[in-house]
Amino acid sequence: FDSDLRAIEGTAGLQLTPFTQVSLVVSREHQRFEIARERDSDSTRVTPTFHFSPEAVLNGSLAVGYRRFEPRTSTLPAYSGFVATATIGTTLFNRHRVETVFGRDIRYSYERDTPYYLATGGTVTVSSQLVGPFDVRLTGTRQLLAYRASRDTLLAARPGDDTVTGYGGGFGYRIRERLRIGLNAEWLGRDSQ
Repeated sequence: FDSDLRAIEGTAGLQLTPFTQVSLVVSREHQRFEIARERDSDSTRVTPTFHFSPEAVLNGSLAVGYRRFEPRTSTLPAYSGFVATATIGTTLFNRHRVETVFGRDIRYSYERDTPYYLATGGTVTVSSQLVGPFDVRLTGTRQLLAYRASRDTLLAARPGDDTVTGYGGGFGYRIRERLRIGLNAEWLGRDSQ
């Protein structure tokens, strides 16, 4: 996966409210691999993005758009479609924090027969303040990895999808507003076809 990614990006933004900004991001990417030249690709993205201030009820960002992924070799199938990145959080009753992370985009695989996959999924984390600076945290993750096969590969059927599921939890001590020491544990499982 030793590669170079070169991109040019343009952004235009507008402040909708004191807490919300919207921008349109357009980019063109060229990814070139040192050894695995068959994975070289060009991509075009058009992504409207919403940014929410930390002082707002919802905070974080939400980007939902379109990506055209064009491999430089005819042996790899192209992808055109919906991509997204979201990191949204909110605080309830000044004691409970809910944070969500969602993503949908192309990722490269280490497998030669299935060089890339479309990863779709997210994580939800709930933190609750117990007493004073002590808190408890629970997290859950689910992700679908939809593999794309090379056209050269002689597969009897479409390549399988993998599903990643995880959950975890932990306890923490908040030293300052933005500094927390915690002990967390997480379990992850991957089911493959």
